[in-house]
Amino acid sequence: MKYLLDSVAMKKIDEYSIKTTGIPSVVLMERAALSVSSFVEKLAYNKKDSGKKDISICVVCTKGNNGADGLAAIRQLYLHGYKTLVYEAGRKEPGTDEYELQKNIIKNLEIPFECAVQDNILPLDEYDFIIDAMFGIGLSRDVTGVYAQIIDEINRVSAVKVAVDIPSGLSAGIVQVSNKKVKADYTVTFGFDKTGMVLYPGRKYAGKVIVSDIGFAVSQDNVQKILENNPARMIEKKDILMIPEREADGNKGTSGKVLIAAGSRSMGGAAFMSAQSAYRSGCGLVRVFTHENNKNALLTLVPESICDTYNDKNSNCDELTKWCTWADCIIAGPGLSVSGQSEEIVKCILQSGSDATLILDADALNIISENEEYYEYISRYKGKVIMTPHVGEMSRLTGKSVGQIKGNSVETALCYSKEHGVICVLKDAATVVCDHDNIYINTSGNCGMATGGSGDVLTGVIAGMMCAGFDDECFAAALAVYIHGCAGDMCRKNQGIFSMKAWDIAESLSTVFTQNNTDYN
Repeated sequence: MKYLLDSVAMKKIDEYSIKTTGIPSVVLMERAALSVSSFVEKLAYNKKDSGKKDISICVVCTKGNNGADGLAAIRQLYLHGYKTLVYEAGRKEPGTDEYELQKNIIKNLEIPFECAVQDNILPLDEYDFIIDAMFGIGLSRDVTGVYAQIIDEINRVSAVKVAVDIPSGLSAGIVQVSNKKVKADYTVTFGFDKTGMVLYPGRKYAGKVIVSDIGFAVSQDNVQKILENNPARMIEKKDILMIPEREADGNKGTSGKVLIAAGSRSMGGAAFMSAQSAYRSGCGLVRVFTHENNKNALLTLVPESICDTYNDKNSNCDELTKWCTWADCIIAGPGLSVSGQSEEIVKCILQSGSDATLILDADALNIISENEEYYEYISRYKGKVIMTPHVGEMSRLTGKSVGQIKGNSVETALCYSKEHGVICVLKDAATVVCDHDNIYINTSGNCGMATGGSGDVLTGVIAGMMCAGFDDECFAAALAVYIHGCAGDMCRKNQGIFSMKAWDIAESLSTVFTQNNTDYN
């Protein structure tokens, strides 16, 4: 896992490194600048048809420490023989001490220097590379005036854009404050990934992110000693190796028993995909409780599954209660529809007395949004409860608009989790998984996964991780989301973004697990 930090956390790390440990700020600045200049040089080297003198590089900066990083980087590039320009934006007042130090060196070296004037912005068409060093991670206001005009100019031209630490206009935290943002091709960020560049829309503006170690006296291993609150985290590929090994003398019963209450008269596919992905994710026994219309298709598509049914006249809740106490994990909702009968099934599961982990998805969430008394049943449920809404379902559950949720997905998921005592998996392009103590933001997956049934596959993967033997269910749920995204990324390579189906994602799960073992074992 890797920590994702915002501006407040990074300020504490910066202060700890400088004031407590004694690392001079100028040392950190030179290392930060070197990471940017060396990366730009690496990109420039790939322009085989050009020599250094033919490659032009412009740094756009303001008078803060981010601008100072940019000045140091352009100075290093100038001394390496590149054609360079400094383009400064800002009022006439002096900048920070670090900025004025770097600016003085620039002047002593007679590096070309221009100042921005509102409504008369210097065209940047002639530059091969633009280093964006205007605003760093501390930005807390909207970008207007000459700064907004410069951002428009940077985004207009075809030069390769490299952002210093974070694209200008983008916030490092969970909420974006500016409508103007540099759309970088690359971002060289310092020390840690930033939360705002992992969430959307920030991820679209950051481009390819390179995390550079510039010598902070804080690492991934000891960051929590410096920070008061638990920062957000993201799962990495190697974390798949944390899945507990099966006992050599285990059996299908000890590998996890899953009950899936899914599939109505006309929507059987959700049950099939949840069952298939649960088996592909390591579950030993999968029992599907579905409408009788779906039985033959289920046993054809997933012959390993056990099938129990209900029909239009009988919800068969006595049998359902029995299987709830049998299960280690229960999925309720995929394709269940919203009706009096489906409400009865969801209520039966919540009141079953089971201590199994319960995953509430799809129509179970729609039922809860229309019946607030179900929250009381959730609060009395014996096992852990995981709720997996997409933003539309979360809108129905909370009364917030989709725009409000997408604009602050972390806070929305966290508040909902705390209010109802559940693990919340808020599904979106950057899915957020949280409980009262932990926040995970997912980085795997792609837009091709926005297809019918993809969420049903995810419920099965979550069930698999719940049965794997983790002590921390929130981490297990986050790992499941990451694995699901990896399967989608594999489908992107094999089927393409436009052609992948949810069944393809389920079938790719086994390759994700196998490939990961090959990579790391």
